[in-house]
Amino acid sequence: VDHSISYWDFTLTRLDGLGLGVLAAWLVRNEHLMQIARRRRRIMKWVLAGLCAICAWLSQQTNDLLLGPGIFFLSLAACVAVVLMRLEPKDKLAEFFRARALVFLGKYSYFISSVRLI
Repeated sequence: VDHSISYWDFTLTRLDGLGLGVLAAWLVRNEHLMQIARRRRRIMKWVLAGLCAICAWLSQQTNDLLLGPGIFFLSLAACVAVVLMRLEPKDKLAEFFRARALVFLGKYSYFISSVRLI
């Protein structure tokens, strides 16, 4: 069992993801910005598709230096997805992510992912 710790395990190196989460929460609560997002929904879907493609490409790379950008683009994709799901709450993907089991997992996921088995 490898017990090494990467510098990506520390909160201070992951503040971009936390910041993007705050940004998503602020955006979905700001009606003026949501109106702008509604008008640009198609562009946002293309941006999300592009971010997912970047994430898929980065996940196949073996260079450890690409881990940071990969985490950033994944966080950015999640931010865009949250705004899109808020814009289209009846969408199948939005309904899927509101499933009781996923909501439970999301509520406790930070703790679950932080637990290290020795």
